[in-house]
Amino acid sequence: MNIEYFTPLSNAWERMKKALFKPFDIGKWFALGFTAFLSQLLDSCGHGTFSSNSGGGENINLPDIGHIPERTTDWIHAHPFLVAAILTGILIIIAVILVFTWLSSRGAFMFLDNVVHDRALVVKPWHEYRIQGNSLFFWRIGFGIVITLLILASLALVLIQIGRYAHGPYTLLHILFFIMLGFFWLVASVIIGYISLFTHGFVVPVMYRHDLKILEAWRKFLPILKSHFIHFFLYGLLFLLLYICIAVAAVFAGCMTCCCGFILLAVPYIGSVVLLPVSFTLRAFSLEFLAQWGPDYSVFPDEASRSDDIPPPPTPPPAGVHVSGM
Repeated sequence: MNIEYFTPLSNAWERMKKALFKPFDIGKWFALGFTAFLSQLLDSCGHGTFSSNSGGGENINLPDIGHIPERTTDWIHAHPFLVAAILTGILIIIAVILVFTWLSSRGAFMFLDNVVHDRALVVKPWHEYRIQGNSLFFWRIGFGIVITLLILASLALVLIQIGRYAHGPYTLLHILFFIMLGFFWLVASVIIGYISLFTHGFVVPVMYRHDLKILEAWRKFLPILKSHFIHFFLYGLLFLLLYICIAVAAVFAGCMTCCCGFILLAVPYIGSVVLLPVSFTLRAFSLEFLAQWGPDYSVFPDEASRSDDIPPPPTPPPAGVHVSGM
């Protein structure tokens, strides 16, 4: 089986040009861009950063690491209103993330449907793919909880190791622990990235194609992933390269427009409309790549109809039986 990489990308590019520029329709751009915006809401949540506060008059040194639980308890009792405000803020952030994840899960099927059929509908796919969207939502929540637990467990191990060796010199085993933990997260990050990429790029189209929930779609996708793992691995590397090229081009365009481009990209929804050719091409690229495994994995009407709509050829009559003409 000859698997292509640049031919699906070229086909996706042609589909994008036909959908967005032949002819150019600004109304279609804004409607289609809205579904792209919804599908990318989860990416807009971002990642928080932690900074140290040096103005409190107290610094936690390594020898004090074992007293963190005690000092934390004392601080909570001393600042009950601030603790309540922090907990409220955390709950609001969690609620926002859940809403964004739910909207993004539904939007993934809305944008996919519009790319497949070269249209810009909002209401129809929103209702039509409710079950698939909810299934993707619960998968993402479960996947996120697993990742969060891994992070918390790693942080706990780090604090325990620091506390054990706070009053003594670092040993070789101590250093090896941090090296192995770093290697673990390097490998885990690659695996997490590929699972996310395959879920969006291939499992969601399988759900869309066969009207399946996500676990059923994963079971249908896993056989071709196992038998052609190297092809999907290389696809991930190519996808990463494309993202790097897009990021470099965006930075260059922003600098050439005296940062006006950066402002447009930073505005929610408007940025999705501006980057619609990129989003459309990348979405179509994964569909074109998956379609190489046959009509059963193609979501485009001209390909999928070959296995669903065309009736099988008639069975020839047995030898010696005369079939009269009409």
